[in-house]
Amino acid sequence: MHVTLAQLAPLPRDMRANLARAREVIAASTASDLVVLPELFLPGYELEDVEQLAVGLDGAEVAELREAARDAGTAVVVGLAERVDGGVANSAVCIDAAGEVAGVYRKTHPFGEERSAYLAGEELVTVELGGRVLGLMICFDMEFPEVARALAER
Repeated sequence: MHVTLAQLAPLPRDMRANLARAREVIAASTASDLVVLPELFLPGYELEDVEQLAVGLDGAEVAELREAARDAGTAVVVGLAERVDGGVANSAVCIDAAGEVAGVYRKTHPFGEERSAYLAGEELVTVELGGRVLGLMICFDMEFPEVARALAER
């Protein structure tokens, strides 16, 4: 499996610029099976007024990423602030190479100030991307060995 790990610094609160950069990286990664973008890449890592930065899975931003994945023929994992019932989640949206949302993981272990900005996810998630089953974690989740063990068992 060929993976592009895009270790990029998003522009704070500039969703349009970050979305354009994500599309560029995806378009340049046609030889990859999977492109992985950072935690909260679309809005930037923000903890204030996150409601203003939240997007829905059926919104234009995710639609653009789905199109980019489909056009490049590569799966994508991208971090964003997701509008959910009761607030905003720090989410990793997983899009397959056909441009379909394969799954969404909502960070189960928010760290520090994240707890006041984002709702904690309630379940661990595995998805099939690029012909492989992947267990998803976001940042601080890796500090909890039980998360990795549970995902590996799946």
